[in-house]
Amino acid sequence: MQRTYVEWIVEELVGEEIVDVNHGSSYAEVCGWVGAGEHGVFRFGLVRDYCSTSAPIIERSWSYVVDGLLSPDFTDSYGNSVAKVAQRYHRELAKFHLTTRFCMVCL
Repeated sequence: MQRTYVEWIVEELVGEEIVDVNHGSSYAEVCGWVGAGEHGVFRFGLVRDYCSTSAPIIERSWSYVVDGLLSPDFTDSYGNSVAKVAQRYHRELAKFHLTTRFCMVCL
């Protein structure tokens, strides 16, 4: 049996290196973990894990928020498109930014 899991993530970067990553069930949750006064570079997005009962993770891919928009596809570590991002995630992101007055760190 195969399953797909999708979670929101926030990654803290030093240069091009990811030094910390946190997973959450909503964009609001991961955005809330980064305080407005924190200094650093943070990258927000989705991680998609395609799994089976015989292997923990068959395929992992990502979709990142760039200029306030979520990329339309999940891409693997080589930059290959592997799946479309469901519209509900695009709507969740748009709704969050429409209803939140200040979250510059999330853009």
